[in-house]
Amino acid sequence: MPDFRFRLPAIVDLTFAQQIAYDEQQQSLLVTGGPGSGKTVVSIYRFQREVMANRDVIFFTHHRTLIASIRGTFRQQADVMMTGMSEAAIERLLSKSVGTITSWYARQFGVYLVDESDESIIANIKRIENPKEYNFYEIFIDEAQDLKPIILDNLIILAADLTCGADRAQDLNGHYIEPADEYIRTLLTNRGKEVTHQELTQNFRNTRQIFEFARKFVPEDIAVQNIDVTELNDGENPEIIQLSPNDQLELIVKIIRDNPNSNIGILVHFYKQINTIRDHLIKNDFSCEEDADEENSFSYYYVNKSMNLAHRDIMERNLRSPFLITFDSCKGLEFDIVIIPMFEKSNWAMTNPKKKNGTEEPDTFANGDLKYFASRNHYYVACTRARGKLYIMYDYKPDILDFYDENDNGKINDDLPF
Repeated sequence: MPDFRFRLPAIVDLTFAQQIAYDEQQQSLLVTGGPGSGKTVVSIYRFQREVMANRDVIFFTHHRTLIASIRGTFRQQADVMMTGMSEAAIERLLSKSVGTITSWYARQFGVYLVDESDESIIANIKRIENPKEYNFYEIFIDEAQDLKPIILDNLIILAADLTCGADRAQDLNGHYIEPADEYIRTLLTNRGKEVTHQELTQNFRNTRQIFEFARKFVPEDIAVQNIDVTELNDGENPEIIQLSPNDQLELIVKIIRDNPNSNIGILVHFYKQINTIRDHLIKNDFSCEEDADEENSFSYYYVNKSMNLAHRDIMERNLRSPFLITFDSCKGLEFDIVIIPMFEKSNWAMTNPKKKNGTEEPDTFANGDLKYFASRNHYYVACTRARGKLYIMYDYKPDILDFYDENDNGKINDDLPF
């Protein structure tokens, strides 16, 4: 398959609301909105403007996959976005100034964030704070709701201003008791920052059918239910298919073969499912190696020590389609086609609590509720990655799809409280 194609609208095509967010230069910015509203687009263009002005800025996210996407965007559009910069200079910039907060922290302090106490995070960041001037002209944080408040609150002291993109409905880690975007604005204000809040209300990614299906997973999220879908383009209904596990694998191969020029995302619950699909693709002459033939290449990624580091590095340098990832790692990405196989696993994932850092202690959200391997919001996020086509496959119908009536010509059950 071809290299992953990164879509970025021309700066002259920004909407009025996006242009307002882009133009803000006098203070910190909190840009909020749902999937496909352009939060990342605004952050990328604001970052690019400061880079071209030779200002010391840095771009953070929580996920390696989103960083791979952002770096790929700069590489593929370097002639427009980084005019006059050599390929080597662009690579140095991307290595130094575009990365995950976890990688940056490890380089700075020689330890992993996951192993750090709140007290250590505060002490370490305070230790590198420049007492005479800010360390950075501006820090950009995409998907800011993924960062623990303690991390975000202390990063603020390192920069004159921050640009944060956030969506409260995509706070899968549950770091915030109150809505994440409201709390983030409070953190900035409490640190003495003047903050402009720009909300982006349009969805430029999904078709109406895909978004209406996706929000059925979160019926109690009033903000999501109130999103206006009248301006979304019409498209195909999601295909919800019951197949044996082996037939699901065969259908995945067929979809890939039938769509050689599309960005395809294959989203699953667990890394073992990724390995199963990976091995099946390899058996069908696909490859995730460095020298893979373009027409038969693919990428995969998961957060587990069993991940092949060479394959991870290849993915970060040259993301390819199809891309196999978990629900936890798909935020910020978009695909022409999304395939969600083995969806019967949602019954297990939604009823089994996670353990904290491999211990027997249960992991919890900020409000004290147990964390499970998946939530309704995981599926809302996953489905809204699809631009034009969505496939969901299962061996047996999971409980989470009770709203879907497969015996009524694939129609969605409208007897829902919204």
